[in-house]
Amino acid sequence: MKKHFSFGNWREATLHHISRRAVNAAQDIMAELVERTPVRTGTARGNWNLSLNEPDRTFDAGHADASGTVTINRGCEKLNDFVPGDKIIMTNATPYIGLLESGVSRQSPGGMVSAVATRLAAESEFV
Repeated sequence: MKKHFSFGNWREATLHHISRRAVNAAQDIMAELVERTPVRTGTARGNWNLSLNEPDRTFDAGHADASGTVTINRGCEKLNDFVPGDKIIMTNATPYIGLLESGVSRQSPGGMVSAVATRLAAESEFV
């Protein structure tokens, strides 16, 4: 019995697998960024935005999320629209986010983005 190779099926399965890995990685990174963000009022934590293809630079001073759960869920929900080739972008337009990233808070002296990037680089087989 001959087996026929179908490039189309292989391609679809591969794209699906890669997409799932990208979405899972983005969910983990989003959660880690939010959880590493220092909390006084929850405003900085609540203003992490995940978007596809274009940065979301919105800031809402009333969008406090001390636990981070709402923010993580909101970001992960946007990943439902991810298709192969999309760029996954995470931003935070809180006016003082740069100070927090520079380590002024004892809650996160190593920042958020730099700490996550350092961890990812250490774990990556490609770096």
